[in-house]
Amino acid sequence: MRYLYITNTKPWINLAIEEYLFRNGGEETVFLLWQNEPTIVVGKNQNTYDEINNEFVTSKGIHVIRRITGGGAVYHDLGNVNFSIISQSSDSGIDFKIINKPVIDALQGWGIPCEMTGRNDLVINGSKFSGIAQYKSKGRVLNHGTLLFDTNLDILGQALNVKEDKLQGKGVQSVKKRVTNIKPWLKENMEVKDFISELGKSISKLSGEKINPISLTQEELIEIDRLANEKYRSSDWVYGDSPKFTNRFRKKFASGIIELYLYKPADKVEEAHIFGDFFGTEDVTVIENAMKGKVWNIDEVEKALDSIGDLNLYFGNIKKDELISWWFHE
Repeated sequence: MRYLYITNTKPWINLAIEEYLFRNGGEETVFLLWQNEPTIVVGKNQNTYDEINNEFVTSKGIHVIRRITGGGAVYHDLGNVNFSIISQSSDSGIDFKIINKPVIDALQGWGIPCEMTGRNDLVINGSKFSGIAQYKSKGRVLNHGTLLFDTNLDILGQALNVKEDKLQGKGVQSVKKRVTNIKPWLKENMEVKDFISELGKSISKLSGEKINPISLTQEELIEIDRLANEKYRSSDWVYGDSPKFTNRFRKKFASGIIELYLYKPADKVEEAHIFGDFFGTEDVTVIENAMKGKVWNIDEVEKALDSIGDLNLYFGNIKKDELISWWFHE
């Protein structure tokens, strides 16, 4: 296993390091620990404008950035610890229980009563302290997540726009009440720097593999800096365009929230945009493009979806009939 604790706290650099090692790290497993200064990180398929309290975020100087994995928006600060595990991919779907196991084992070893619930959440006594996301490409898989250790939960609650359907089934009315920090649950007082050190040691020990520290070359740092500036600091990547639409659909499925924005001033779809916190391994622009130019009726839309193939690759666990029923019968 190759290991790197990233001391940089700029989010565009950290996500660029992660993506660079994902695409160029070879076959060996890579384990990263890192932190961001105050930042909102939105999921690959989300509408950034909908996910953030823009006035508050701007006033507080909070960075906004987009990652390459699906899932929902999260808040990072220097009381939060992020981990990334890059490894060889299997042909199976996303199994968050396997991804979470090293972290759960490490925390339970410290006496923290944590467990996994829902799609991808780690909780202590019913309150979330971690969410996991995944991305697959060319035989490699990136799993990464947040660990709320000593995060400012007041800022978190004000910076994120969390709609009511996101909280349904959680038994809470606000995102702040849904989350908890790890620090209060530790038997002994520990600062975040010590937590990072001990977590790295615990996961390395649990992996049973020899640990090889990563040392980035000057050439690699140049490529990482280029990726950070051209992609992760790009407004097009972070925000994109706020789509025009005549019809908007939004629904919470077992695999996550899906939103469809259609612009069809007449019968045919001129533009289609899909957003959400769902987890898929393929790019939803394939579905968006399949809908363009089609008459908006059941027959035409079914044909468009049939031409795509397995919808689970795009949305997670979902069937064509569920989408058709939602768009035309609900």
